[in-house]
Amino acid sequence: MNQFLKELRSLNYDCISNLGYDLQGEAKILGEFFADEWLTSGRSCLGGGETTVKVTNPSGKGGRNQEMVLAFLIRASEKMVQFEEGRNREYCFFSFGTDGQDGPTDAAGACVDNYDVEELQNNVGLYREAKEALRMNDSYVFFMKFRDGRCLLRCGLTGTNVMDVQGLVFE
Repeated sequence: MNQFLKELRSLNYDCISNLGYDLQGEAKILGEFFADEWLTSGRSCLGGGETTVKVTNPSGKGGRNQEMVLAFLIRASEKMVQFEEGRNREYCFFSFGTDGQDGPTDAAGACVDNYDVEELQNNVGLYREAKEALRMNDSYVFFMKFRDGRCLLRCGLTGTNVMDVQGLVFE
């Protein structure tokens, strides 16, 4: 594992955990953390572990990875991130389960990019839908409608369950 982390660092990635079970806490809060701390830094990062969801709506549909990405999308859309001159603004944030399933859905997780963030910034109605979906633990339903479901990561069941993996990657 240490060689893998060295290789990631040589490629200019920061690792916020040891890609083990260090990334813990409520998915929504960690999604906001990625937007607040890492998006504004303009640096790519990878992490792993398993988060939790505070369920306020037992009939909501989604999982912790989708909820984390939705929280990131909302928070990133609320920020007008200014990068250093010469920094490319293109980025992608993702979170997925290595078992290929996130909650009671057919998706392993979700990913969004800077174009998705801009779409939310420019559409007040869509922003409100995203906020309501997050409040109601309905991230899957939101992502099914948003951009025709292209943000959902679907790979099928993998037969392995190591951890969830998150990343913010800048081009």
